[in-house]
Amino acid sequence: MNIFYEFESFRIESEKRLLWRDGKIVPIKSKTFDTLMVLIEHQNQIITKDDLISEIWNGRAVSDDSLTQQISRLRKILDDKLQNHQFIVTIPGTGYKFVAHVYEVDSRIRQNQNSVEKKQK
Repeated sequence: MNIFYEFESFRIESEKRLLWRDGKIVPIKSKTFDTLMVLIEHQNQIITKDDLISEIWNGRAVSDDSLTQQISRLRKILDDKLQNHQFIVTIPGTGYKFVAHVYEVDSRIRQNQNSVEKKQK
């Protein structure tokens, strides 16, 4: 089932692996999208670097630098400034935490909303 996740001005369409901002598709690389999804699925929980690497790279051995690069790309895409951390907080020596409030919206609800919006136009 296709699930939409929404936070701030962003929307994620999980099945199609799309990230939207203010109604426009945002280009995002596959591993960066995977990183975002893992963080969102564990929102408001600290997820260790090892657990992130395990989930994103399916147990393949990669360096911490690979994860750091994905987090950096993700912060840039989300325009997450280091001084305010509205999306991703680094837990030094441990991992990361996604702190924005995320709403999960069933695709059937989204389709009904789109139908209503079209009818109102």
